Amino acid sequence: MMWKLWLATLVLAVTIGGISGYFPELRSSLGFSSPDGGREVRRSGPYIDIVLILDDSSSIAPNVFHNTLAYLVKFNGCRTYFETRVGVIVSNCAPRTEVPLGRFTMGDEKLTTALGSIQRQGGLSRPGPTIRYMMDTSRFYDGVHPVAVVLTDGFIQGEDDHTANAAAARAAGITMYSVGVGDRVDMGALNDIAGDASRVFDDSDPCDLYRKITADFGKDFQIHGGDDSGSISRGDVRARSESESPHNWYRRHRWEMSGLQWQQGRIQWPKPGSRQKLPKRRGQQ
Repeated sequence: MMWKLWLATLVLAVTIGGISGYFPELRSSLGFSSPDGGREVRRSGPYIDIVLILDDSSSIAPNVFHNTLAYLVKFNGCRTYFETRVGVIVSNCAPRTEVPLGRFTMGDEKLTTALGSIQRQGGLSRPGPTIRYMMDTSRFYDGVHPVAVVLTDGFIQGEDDHTANAAAARAAGITMYSVGVGDRVDMGALNDIAGDASRVFDDSDPCDLYRKITADFGKDFQIHGGDDSGSISRGDVRARSESESPHNWYRRHRWEMSGLQWQQGRIQWPKPGSRQKLPKRRGQQ
């Protein structure tokens, strides 16, 4: 009887190993370590990680702070084109993480609730150390586009090396954006943080910011400037509607990128006699 038990264990181990090879998330949930020793790994594809850095220093008036929170809530409601993980860091004398990157994705109502619970503390405005803190603590997935958005009035207090730290973040592959909040802002500091005037925004329309982010990476996602049109051709990424769950959107996207059609939650298989090829399984030649 013992040999039967050993045989069953061997079959189970081989089966799990094969399945987890196709599904890294399953491998992780089953307790297997990742190939690089524990670092989060995700395949390349249409994903963006965004860390929002919110200035709550004393130079930000209470009404401006609350307006900025409202801006972030509206940002969370922008029409998304692919999975976008979001984290939130609050910046003053000592930066703190309010929403760890990866807990929520854009469009999640729980993210809206978390944003509404952020309290203003005041203190010195020091975006430089906060950018460094973001680089040290944010766990960006491999194979995605890392983005940081600094929302501030730009009025630096005390010693601060925001220019050097922002440059270091960009050198590390993190695309930087800045949003000027309130009526009075220091455009010089905002430009230093973003490193490009085209990535500096005011606080009037958060979806302009998101469209810019998608446009900057549009060549990788095969979309054009965050186009909201409903048309789709092979290789295009169509936006997720408000009524569609992220899970169904992801399934539809995977198949449409392979040339198959998706209607009413089901894959439309090729008609008999057509030469349309089905997508290959991972690792298949």
